[in-house]
Amino acid sequence: PKPYLFIGGGVYSIKREGATTANKSGWSFGAGLAAGVMKILDIEIRGRCSIVAWDGSTSKKALSVTGGVIYYFGKE
Repeated sequence: PKPYLFIGGGVYSIKREGATTANKSGWSFGAGLAAGVMKILDIEIRGRCSIVAWDGSTSKKALSVTGGVIYYFGKE
């Protein structure tokens, strides 16, 4: 198993009911676990928390869990 942590920032498109869509800056962080199936192939699952600034001192928060496949290109 290959555990990992990540952190990042970006611009998020947000729409609230009764309001127009807005682009706001925010950041996300999380952790994941990848497990090798073959030398060039891993399967992984990760959890992420995204936090985006909104009006004043409030913020929008979202939690997500995703899974996927990682293929390593190049020489073994």
